Amino acid sequence: MPNWCYNYASFSGERTKELADLLKEGADYNQEFHQGWAPKFIPDPDRYLFDISNIELTPDGNLRVRFETKWAPSLTDFDQICNHFNLSGELEYEELAMGIYGKYTYDPELGGKDVYLDGAEIDSIEYNEETDMYYYNGQESESQYEFLSDILDAKIRQS
Repeated sequence: MPNWCYNYASFSGERTKELADLLKEGADYNQEFHQGWAPKFIPDPDRYLFDISNIELTPDGNLRVRFETKWAPSLTDFDQICNHFNLSGELEYEELAMGIYGKYTYDPELGGKDVYLDGAEIDSIEYNEETDMYYYNGQESESQYEFLSDILDAKIRQS
């Protein structure tokens, strides 16, 4: 049984509505057949999309969507989707049981850039069972995601 990688994607460009419509077809396929889906223009997908949800076109024309993939994100397929629709995209992904947490950005003219945390960076956040709190650099939080996001943002600024 696979571990599930949670993916949060956003797209911008002229053809986001077309992609939103296609993703709605994928979500319907997921619901009907209970299996993964990939756009037909990707002949040999690296990973199929599961549980496609929260498909939202924002007032400024950007598209946001959430989906899952088995084990890890599919950056190759993400590139192909962006290229097919000539869109810029950003993919935030996580599968913490396997030490996967990162952000991938793609521009049709510049290509893609992946920045992710390594195991030591993820493990630098400590959890205390007695207090049910997470600790990092002398700070505490009820959620590790605040710290993960801060560490990743700092790494992105340095890259």
